[in-house]
Amino acid sequence: MARPKDETEKPLTDTELLIMNALWDLKAGTVNDVSERISKEQGKDYAYTTVSTLLRILEKKSVVQSQKEGRGHKYFPLIQKENYQQKATHHLVENVFSGEATQLIRNLLGNSQFSKEELSEIKKLLDGKKK
Repeated sequence: MARPKDETEKPLTDTELLIMNALWDLKAGTVNDVSERISKEQGKDYAYTTVSTLLRILEKKSVVQSQKEGRGHKYFPLIQKENYQQKATHHLVENVFSGEATQLIRNLLGNSQFSKEELSEIKKLLDGKKK
């Protein structure tokens, strides 16, 4: 029988990612801090209890840590955004594109509009891989 994956290897849900993006921007924050940030960004209010529950779920997944502060808790990301992006990209390539990174790149290039600056940066990245 296959061993279950570590919780930190599983991709985050869209809502969990919304919470993590707020925490990455804030560096650390209370439930109210995170709630205010995502409500401002999304243009709709998120209930305190919803944000609190999601932060506890993220803590169980070992991607955030809480520290008692006064009557509440302050939450800190345990993974860096760049590290999560790498894991999520790897998961996408392996599970959606059957391990073929070129398929992902072909899809991105075919379905996205890039500025001249972005295309220039992509070209530099590809040229750097040739060396």
